[in-house]
Amino acid sequence: MPLARRFRLKTASLAVERTRGKSVAVTIPAGVPIIVNSDEGHDGYIWVTWESRMLQMRGADLKERGEPIAARGQSAG
Repeated sequence: MPLARRFRLKTASLAVERTRGKSVAVTIPAGVPIIVNSDEGHDGYIWVTWESRMLQMRGADLKERGEPIAARGQSAG
């Protein structure tokens, strides 16, 4: 999965936020842009940024529910 790519979720997806040593489930709503910050790890998770929050979500969820957002002047495909 390309790094620092923008995606939009077609359906809401769960992610995990790690705060003060705790893991908190976060729902990323459909239609919002996210930025992929890492490749999929051996555990199947990727790091994404949503609303300035660093979250982990399953790479499979992004592949299934996400669509690339093209940068201005570029095609998404």
